[in-house]
Amino acid sequence: LKSSPTGATIVYVSLQKTAVEVATACAAAGLPAKAYHAGMDSELRGEIQEWFMAGSENIVVATIAFGMGIDKSNIRYVYHFNPPKSLENYAQEIGRAGRDGEVSRCELLLVPDDRITLENFIYGDTPSRESISRFINEIAQQNDEFFISQYKLSSACDIKTLVIKTLLTYLELEGYLESTSPRYDSYSFKPAVPSAKIVSHFEGERAEFARGLLACSKKSKVWFSIDIPEVMSKLNCERSRVVKALDYFAEKGWLELKVSGLVHGYRKIKPLDANDQPAIEDLVDSFTSRLQERERTEVDRTAQIIELAKAVSCQAGELSAHFGQPLDSGCGNCSSCVGEGPFEIADRAKPELPESVLEVVGRYVAKHPQVLNSPRAIARFLCGLTSPGLTRSKLSRDDSFGICSEIPFEHVMKQVEAINP
Repeated sequence: LKSSPTGATIVYVSLQKTAVEVATACAAAGLPAKAYHAGMDSELRGEIQEWFMAGSENIVVATIAFGMGIDKSNIRYVYHFNPPKSLENYAQEIGRAGRDGEVSRCELLLVPDDRITLENFIYGDTPSRESISRFINEIAQQNDEFFISQYKLSSACDIKTLVIKTLLTYLELEGYLESTSPRYDSYSFKPAVPSAKIVSHFEGERAEFARGLLACSKKSKVWFSIDIPEVMSKLNCERSRVVKALDYFAEKGWLELKVSGLVHGYRKIKPLDANDQPAIEDLVDSFTSRLQERERTEVDRTAQIIELAKAVSCQAGELSAHFGQPLDSGCGNCSSCVGEGPFEIADRAKPELPESVLEVVGRYVAKHPQVLNSPRAIARFLCGLTSPGLTRSKLSRDDSFGICSEIPFEHVMKQVEAINP
């Protein structure tokens, strides 16, 4: 950065902590650099984005949380301190440079261990067969029409929320479920006027209903919470009437309404019987295979980035051909075209797990059998990959969490399978 002419710069990294480390190092070297990642609060992220947009020499060191919606034409440099997840991501990220038509520089810095981080993220997203089985059985036990919280389902099954959404989509595609309208299960309000004043606007049964509804609320410090099912039971009414009343009170300015606890509605189309375990097991096997195939596809996509970085041929040509638009000739600017490549990228180390790690596995499995209930779950813990179960049990804060983070996940899991099948 210091050896190049100044210009607006994005440095992409894989991890939030790396964003902070690299930005700090750049700032210490006298460069106008700031970190940006999803772990920051939205106000601070907004301030950093405005700062970057306003300057012609500012440097933002960011995870992929930065860039969506950025329309700054004079970005002169895009550096990948860590490689992107895929060629699609790479094309999108380097495409932010030079939109004003002026020459810009895009550079990828690569070491073999970067691939471990990228692939481990992918492996960490794939749930174990045990978790998928819990998910299918949970859905099978629901009524023919039901509402369910994806967040709570994620926690109960130890599957990340994004993957829960994927599994629910699989059930829809297989004809088991049909989605209906979502709703909020938690309502709270902050009164602007006394309850008696609200009730005074109504007469007869409507006044009694308004009085009963407000009487069911429970006060915390400032906000009052409403338990919708409790109100329905006590007032013998439909849910829609409770919600319409609260919305009306808010519309009149009598209270400030806040909703939370989004739940998604579904209707069962094809039988999914919790008592028919052979059918359940077949579905679990099918979904497990689909997610593992998806995992292999994602890993292959990271391999494409490594191949591009080798600069065996024109990199712009390879990237264009990937999107179905081959170039007639070399670009004349990439590493291959200027004669810097091809590069050798060493294979990743795959060390055997030391005896101390194997002892950790035995000790922690005995202590947390509900969470570390499969080789995949154990490997996630060793490689430092979070899951709802690891977070809930506070294992993600444990000193041994991530002790194998520099070893490929697949290699760790195979060794765990050998001692804990």
